[in-house]
Amino acid sequence: KITAEKAAIIKACLLKNFPKGETITVALNEESTNTAYVLGRLFSVLEQIQEKAHEKDNGRGKVPDSEKNRKGINSTIKDRFFNSAAATPGWVFPILLKMANHHLRKLNDRKGLKIELEKMVTELEGKIEMNGQPIPARMNLTDQGLFILGYYHQTQKRYAKKEEK
Repeated sequence: KITAEKAAIIKACLLKNFPKGETITVALNEESTNTAYVLGRLFSVLEQIQEKAHEKDNGRGKVPDSEKNRKGINSTIKDRFFNSAAATPGWVFPILLKMANHHLRKLNDRKGLKIELEKMVTELEGKIEMNGQPIPARMNLTDQGLFILGYYHQTQKRYAKKEEK
């Protein structure tokens, strides 16, 4: 159980360690320009691109490939790159962005979806501040936590959208 005292301690730690001018939220913060948080969000979108590229039509619309019918996908980008992307994004994101271009080409028959996903990637890339090294070579534990938070916030938004339809 979270008491008022525990909440105050948690808030004090976050305020001490969180960059000035940023707002800590419990849901997706689309206004945040914190590089670690934005990279987490971007990772989630790149994962979504991969998922959409590997969907197939079963007669009732597009559905994800079953485990038996997956074509050449033995593991998702989350399985292979999540920990590395959180710790060493400067090494991982160029690889992920190249893979995303490949996956986007598979969506040529679904232009609306392709454009929507490209816009999401472009918007998130635009939030990364271009000072010194835009994608850091390494992230400390606080930044890794923000990366994970951004990833889960963006992923939650994706699932909430499906429930509303």
